[in-house]
Amino acid sequence: MSTKPSQLQLTGVGTVEATPSSGHGQPILEIRACGICHSDRKAFAAPPAGMRLPRVLGHEVAGLLLQDLPGCNLKAGAAVALWPALACGHCAFCNLGRTNLCPTIRLFGYHLNGGYGTTLFLPPEDLDHLICYPIPASVSFVAATFAEPLACLLNGLGKITSPPASLLVLGAGLMGRLAVRLAKVLWPACKIFINDIDEARLQAAAAEASVFNGEEVETALISASSAQALSTALEALAPGGRVILFSGLPGHEKQFPLDHNRLHQREQSVVGAYGCVPENIQQALSLLGEGSLMVKDLVSTELSLSEAGAELARPQDAADMKSVIVFD
Repeated sequence: MSTKPSQLQLTGVGTVEATPSSGHGQPILEIRACGICHSDRKAFAAPPAGMRLPRVLGHEVAGLLLQDLPGCNLKAGAAVALWPALACGHCAFCNLGRTNLCPTIRLFGYHLNGGYGTTLFLPPEDLDHLICYPIPASVSFVAATFAEPLACLLNGLGKITSPPASLLVLGAGLMGRLAVRLAKVLWPACKIFINDIDEARLQAAAAEASVFNGEEVETALISASSAQALSTALEALAPGGRVILFSGLPGHEKQFPLDHNRLHQREQSVVGAYGCVPENIQQALSLLGEGSLMVKDLVSTELSLSEAGAELARPQDAADMKSVIVFD
């Protein structure tokens, strides 16, 4: 670990500051790579009301443990990916294994300092709530930063109780592309369609899924922050079908009228999917380790921490997928 660790703090709207690494508690993880998520970019542009500043962003974290974690049966020096939250462990949702719905959950990069730094700190009283999983030897730290987004998709697609005959993915960005790849692994016989309002992004994804042209589908997954995507999904949905709301909507679009009678008469359903549970991280790492789901080509940029501020401020284009901060 560097003798002069550093971190990048969000201090205000569109403003970050590099500072020496520090935190409340003790050093737990030497961070080796951290993905830049779309939610990080949104927080940079407009810090959410519940986020106390300054805050170190980043929740797609992979690194080396700096001390033993008896609760996870992991030793210091183990390469691990982080479940990016601390749940209470005893509420009704935690007892049901739905820890992502814990009412007192705290998220790294939001309530707690995250992975935009060389070291992750945690108070001793929180150690029992920290959950990490070992990274397979065949998986790089950069690839392991995909464990969290893949885990979220495993949670989302897990809302489907039996293999669907057809799936429409709305949004051909990183999460849409990952959703297509994951669906192919989970449901090899499923016919997969993809749609996006950006023609360049859609054509780039067309090598992996059929471009949607108004076909009726059994299931639709919304991986775009757009009310229009939900409208398209509902129009395409077959009787008995299900729409998964994987992406949220921006504040000005958050209210969307549904055709009550259409859903009622066609026995269709709309279900939300938020975050992931710890076991989803473990499943994602297993898929990455088996080599059944490739992610290397989805890394657009590997960058240093000193370049992360400019990356957050840079307007994204259609070719952008995942940017990853890499620590030497």
